[in-house]
Amino acid sequence: MFKLAGREKILSQDQIPYFPMPDDSEAAGEYITPEQFAKVLAALPDGKARGGKGTKGGPKSETNLQPFFNFLYATGCRLGAAQKILWNNVKEVNGVMIIEIAAGKTKMKRPLMLPLAGPILEPIAKDLKKLFRVSDQLVFESTNFRREWAKACAKAGIGAWDAKKLTRPASASTTAAHLRQSICWPRESMKDWC
Repeated sequence: MFKLAGREKILSQDQIPYFPMPDDSEAAGEYITPEQFAKVLAALPDGKARGGKGTKGGPKSETNLQPFFNFLYATGCRLGAAQKILWNNVKEVNGVMIIEIAAGKTKMKRPLMLPLAGPILEPIAKDLKKLFRVSDQLVFESTNFRREWAKACAKAGIGAWDAKKLTRPASASTTAAHLRQSICWPRESMKDWC
């Protein structure tokens, strides 16, 4: 504002106060890289029975968590919101799959629209088209996701990672890829993170 007033000759340079720039703050923490995520994703249950009686794998598991975590990593959608997505929230408009989450179902209490378009999100849309649909059922299976995530991180050899850290890479990768924010940023606030 002061610079504009100086350019417009409303204020002289000696009337414009000096505002020192603040030091850069430290990053909020480390986030999982695409390479690390690929290792963890490969270690997550894929819906095929594993383990079971007489094996070291423990109890039998047919949970398919890969679409759930792939969606979180690619969109930056919050865990709680992703767990509430029903098949009747998924629509296809002009060949683009769109997920609409009603107001009140998200942390921000505002409706959320996630168009699954562009090079990062189209594979997620293809995966969703392969899943069985029942209109009032959940899109993503997330049973025991925290336990399975921790086991997959350990198996991938990357240590303990909080699943909440899956939101930052999505916003950073869309910025790095120079993708249009109207398509790729599912949350308005993500634009401020990069």
